[in-house]
Amino acid sequence: MEHARRCAPEECVGLLIGEGNEVLDFVPLSNVHPCPTQAFALDEAELARHLGRGVVGLYHSHPGQEPRISTLDRFEGFVHYWVVDPVSQRWTYR
Repeated sequence: MEHARRCAPEECVGLLIGEGNEVLDFVPLSNVHPCPTQAFALDEAELARHLGRGVVGLYHSHPGQEPRISTLDRFEGFVHYWVVDPVSQRWTYR
């Protein structure tokens, strides 16, 4: 939630680190999307530096919006997927 607050009104994005079904830590990443208030995009080189760390999921924010997992979010293919709204302090996951 702190990462999302720091990035607002832009979307934040980061990795969830863990084992199996357990999330133990997170790694904030840079949002390199050309319009970061509307969407997020990962920096491929930054992502590659963290892939050997037990990545089990991804999180990102929808600042000032309902933290719903969108149709596009459903295709990310991670075990865990979190969406947070730093304004309402609400979140959702799958």
